[in-house]
Amino acid sequence: MIRTLSDPDINDIDRSILQNIEQFTWHVSRVDAVGNRPGWAFTIGLFAKFQHPEIVLFGLPEADLGLALNDIGCEVRDGRRFDADEECSGIIENNTCIFKPVHPVVMGYAHWFYEGEDFPVLQCHWQNEDRSFPWDGNYDSRQHVAQPLLFHDEVIPARAVEFLASLNEG
Repeated sequence: MIRTLSDPDINDIDRSILQNIEQFTWHVSRVDAVGNRPGWAFTIGLFAKFQHPEIVLFGLPEADLGLALNDIGCEVRDGRRFDADEECSGIIENNTCIFKPVHPVVMGYAHWFYEGEDFPVLQCHWQNEDRSFPWDGNYDSRQHVAQPLLFHDEVIPARAVEFLASLNEG
């Protein structure tokens, strides 16, 4: 079950999200960087409209997060599927990405839209300047916070202690 514009008791933010999904078939929800937590963004609507996992992306400059997710959304709308452990290029300029499945716990407003956590999510991981992914041994440890490894079941290997704690703030 998903939320619609005809649902009672929706507020202006809810209405804006639902209008974006109705008009563009998905919405990008962005969370600004705060302290050590990277900025991140995620889609809402790809699963409802295309039976494609929602996508979450971390650590890029805030404007680039939305651009990359909208590019992914356009490709999904045009029939492309992104699958777990798939490598692809062309999403983030001069970069290769790999998608990893994650639990929807980080998906905020998507829980409201889907009325729960019954939807798949893929995290899009991108390479750093050295062409390393965040799980590679030569990945610069100072950049670990930029891309938590949310495909891990445990918080420490996921490098997500601060990030997950920030979900409970404010």
